[in-house]
Amino acid sequence: PLMGDTTWKDAHNHGCSWYNAVRKTNSLACDYEQAASNCPIACRSRQECFTGNKERAKVFFIWDSIRRIEQRLEAKGTVCLGDHLTKSKVVEDCKAWVNNGGALPAHDRPEISKWLYTYLETTKAGNPRLNITSCLELEESIDEYCSFNTSHVREFTE
Repeated sequence: PLMGDTTWKDAHNHGCSWYNAVRKTNSLACDYEQAASNCPIACRSRQECFTGNKERAKVFFIWDSIRRIEQRLEAKGTVCLGDHLTKSKVVEDCKAWVNNGGALPAHDRPEISKWLYTYLETTKAGNPRLNITSCLELEESIDEYCSFNTSHVREFTE
């Protein structure tokens, strides 16, 4: 920060750290003008201005339109797919996954297992969630007109 307390001491040899400690129990301690001006942080007499970012942050648009996302399944929500997925492919993959006893191809395990762990943790918190092992429930919850730009999501989260 640009703003900081000085090494100033008053006539009784009290510095900014003393004023900071005393201010916590006696709010009038920093009413002394010299303390307030020399110890702006300890006395909370000034607030540092936010200087902002030097560079403008990159803007990401995940959604390319504005629309209301209606709940597809009561108390379960709606699934919006990334623009690289289709409802039929997701349902087909779900059925293959269930028929395989929940086993995943080796190349999918690391990415899916992280997501699945997070998903299972949130279900323990009592949040109503879609049963992703029910392919029919999954199919009913997918809104085909609700998709998002996955390349922007990847770039933003890197």
